[in-house]
Amino acid sequence: NRATLQDQDAKHFEHRPEQAERYYLHALRIAPNSAAATLDLAVLYAQENRLGDALLAAHRAVLLDPAHAIGWANLAVILLQIEDHAGAWDAAQRAVAIQQTPDTEIPFALIATACGHADRALAAYEHVLTMQPDHDFAAFNACFVSTLADSDPAEHLRVRRRWYERHRHQGPRAPYANDRNPDRPLRVGYVSGDFKRHSAAFLFGAVLFAHDRTQVEPYLYSTMPTEPAQDPMTARLREAGTWRDLHTLTDEQAEAMIREDRIDVLVDLSGH
Repeated sequence: NRATLQDQDAKHFEHRPEQAERYYLHALRIAPNSAAATLDLAVLYAQENRLGDALLAAHRAVLLDPAHAIGWANLAVILLQIEDHAGAWDAAQRAVAIQQTPDTEIPFALIATACGHADRALAAYEHVLTMQPDHDFAAFNACFVSTLADSDPAEHLRVRRRWYERHRHQGPRAPYANDRNPDRPLRVGYVSGDFKRHSAAFLFGAVLFAHDRTQVEPYLYSTMPTEPAQDPMTARLREAGTWRDLHTLTDEQAEAMIREDRIDVLVDLSGH
């Protein structure tokens, strides 16, 4: 959710939250009724997980400027973070009533999904893609939300084909150089950002844990950072096969690693 928070000055203070806070507070001493500076402060607090301060600042921002669509969108995201679903849904609807842009419709879609309005979330993602066809986040989430909405199999296939056409490999294809001996164990790679305490892990974990290691050599390619010391599921999954971190690699580096591991079958556990 934090990725949806809009802060125009954030790049100037990346990894320097104390300096950013001083900057915004100084701006507010000069212009105490600045909704923009107040909202920037709210975003900063939210990114630092100071949700109480973030909520107060975001509420003040929309009080100062009730027509600030991004202000309502950010307030909605903060309310969702504190699990005030009713408040988040109200704020998200206010945001898109004022202005329909990717910056308001993406938070609206996230909150609609969380509040059980999958059809409205899917419609919002589709609208974002009419405005910005290369919006990867909207296309990615449309794949997931279509499974929650009242969509038929043809619709599921359509949104996944759209994702595939944009992200499929466009370069030359290297030959398959693996040993074709049918008596050796099959090397199977699993790619996921959910090797952690997550609903998806409870589904595919049963498969990973049940592999006969004399027949299958599992490789787990994690596309997100993990914390095995804090997450027992991550710790257990890391023992289920050969673990690889991809989240810091480029696509080309990831491909090189997978080829070096001589993977026979690569499985995308994100379902795209």
